[in-house]
Amino acid sequence: MKEGYVKLKARSRGFFSARLFIAGTALLFVATAGHAQLAGDGSAQRLPVERIRLMNYYPAANGWTYMWDRWDPATIEQDFIRIAGMNFNTVRINVLIPAFALPTPSSTALSRLAEVVQLADRHGLRIQLGLFDWLNNFTSIEDSKRWIDAVVGPFKDDPRIAFIDLRNELDTADPAQFAWARALMPSLKSAAGSIPVTVSVTAQPGHSVLQHLQELRAAGIPLDMLDVHVYGNAAAAYSKLRDIVEFAGNLPVIIGEAGYSSYAGYQPNDPEGALFGEAPNRIATEAMQAYQLKTLSFAAKALGLPVIAPWAYSDFTATAIPPSSTASNPREYYYGLLRTDTSEKPAAGFMRAVNAGAALSDDFNNGFEQTDPSGLPVLWRLWTRPCDSAPKPGCGFQADFAVDRSLSYEGAVSARISNGISNQYGIPGYFLSPPIVTVPGQSYSVTAFTRGDKVRGVARINISWYTQSGCFIASEASPSLPPGSSDWTPLSVTFTLPKENPSGACGGDLPAYVEIHLESGAPSPAGGGTVWFDDVQFRAMNTKLP
Repeated sequence: MKEGYVKLKARSRGFFSARLFIAGTALLFVATAGHAQLAGDGSAQRLPVERIRLMNYYPAANGWTYMWDRWDPATIEQDFIRIAGMNFNTVRINVLIPAFALPTPSSTALSRLAEVVQLADRHGLRIQLGLFDWLNNFTSIEDSKRWIDAVVGPFKDDPRIAFIDLRNELDTADPAQFAWARALMPSLKSAAGSIPVTVSVTAQPGHSVLQHLQELRAAGIPLDMLDVHVYGNAAAAYSKLRDIVEFAGNLPVIIGEAGYSSYAGYQPNDPEGALFGEAPNRIATEAMQAYQLKTLSFAAKALGLPVIAPWAYSDFTATAIPPSSTASNPREYYYGLLRTDTSEKPAAGFMRAVNAGAALSDDFNNGFEQTDPSGLPVLWRLWTRPCDSAPKPGCGFQADFAVDRSLSYEGAVSARISNGISNQYGIPGYFLSPPIVTVPGQSYSVTAFTRGDKVRGVARINISWYTQSGCFIASEASPSLPPGSSDWTPLSVTFTLPKENPSGACGGDLPAYVEIHLESGAPSPAGGGTVWFDDVQFRAMNTKLP
């Protein structure tokens, strides 16, 4: 379920009695053609897509098939209470093939699904049903149709079901999956009745989200809404989503899954890490998780999309993920808004506020007041690449980084860079992308107060812009502090994000996002002296969005 790869696919990652009592509550069944239909208490009403506030869910100790095999309804209900307390109104429940056997799931499995729907309804939550996860035989068309009738049929027209996803992150580049989806969608629409149906997609190697959607439309697969899963650097999300919204036309679009792992076990420049230069400690990574969700929320709001759906409700315990490539990836255990002890990360508070309609704040630790245990400002990453014992091209620009509590322009803290060594590969510095959307053709300004001691080389603001894929296009810099020592001095740079790419860099792609770099350094052995930065501001000079 990640951009660029599949989270838990097989390759990575009936009839009821006339009356059933669950957890002391009666569920009534109304006879319909060929199967019994579950009926709620009649109080639920269909949620329009724009009002859906969706949480992706598995219990912290029982992910994927374990949710159904290690059945624990008491924990599920307590989780639903917490989810409702964060102002979500819908919870995603995945119905996996190993737990719901093809073509006829067991009565036990079906009754557990019915109980989940009832528990959610008890706490004011609708359900998004995710079907056919872990299916690995896409030639069983007729068996799949019978399975749909058994699993979905009892909920036909049920307003407690917000929408149904035929298959988690369908790969349209796989001919077998694609043909299967084309054959199954009419059956799903018939079984669902008035419940909206879709099939979710995410970016996969060689295939963007937009390409998947284009192929679904070209094949004539009817969708009631578009469900896109968005991962990677959230700064690039607005550009990608704008293309998707333009393609969708009048069809509703929902970001049905998005997240960022707070795993802190990687080193800052580890290529396996999520974002280059992130400090490897829990305070830093949890702050970044909330910031990535905020940045994506700015993109969704600018495009008029519903509130984003975070992956996932909770971190996972060490034994929560069934054996798979996902289970062996430590990052997968830390996407939750909650830790495994149910304590909340910053992202939980952010999503609670957004779900309640709170305005988004465009701050990005501008004054460096929020710090991590290593003495670095959270959200700001380090642009540095020291050489190891076997130097190779691209390394050698480095510095000493820390917050300084003894010197500041405003507040109690500034960000300090000392002994910066620059070379042809880079100038060391702090950097981040602001959370607001940036659009080609619009102008922006960045200001910061800067102070220097024995400055050599450059000490300045540098703005760099990148394509959707993260390819560097160009940059524009402020004047530098003068050599020697200076008191607090305002530096600024104003720029217009290009609407064209005449240089042909990055295949001619347009810029999708920007990075603010606060940099200081001089060639070895002299180094760049000591430079302090404080009170960084990023502003749009105009606010018109296309």
